[in-house]
Amino acid sequence: MNRKFMIWWLIFVIQCALLGVAYYYEAHLFFWANDITYISSGILALFFLTSFGTGYNTYRGKESTDTYWFIADSKMSLGMIGTVTGFIFMLVATFNNLDPSNIDSMKDAISNMATGMSTALLTTLAGLLGSLAVKLQLVNQDA
Repeated sequence: MNRKFMIWWLIFVIQCALLGVAYYYEAHLFFWANDITYISSGILALFFLTSFGTGYNTYRGKESTDTYWFIADSKMSLGMIGTVTGFIFMLVATFNNLDPSNIDSMKDAISNMATGMSTALLTTLAGLLGSLAVKLQLVNQDA
């Protein structure tokens, strides 16, 4: 086996171990419950698909393709789409039926704001981490 593939394998195993630790601490449930768009789940799926493709190309000794770099950058874009969607949800759901004199209305507004903000921040986090993880593998392949 070639050296680049062994390095890719080490990077991938470390990344999977980190995902395993996150799973142990039930981070996946936190993401699932607080990301109303479920974009972070799609980013995770793209991580695995891109990782296997990168590993296959590294094993075969193929040069890195622009497609995988595009997918890595697209993960950041998906995270930003989730951010914008979360902010839109927060603003529309919060200020549509806001009645400052009604305590229940204000509680609902704060709850909607928290839901929108959590979606915005979680999708950004997932996009950045997913992109970084694949870019580490691609840098190894291009070296």
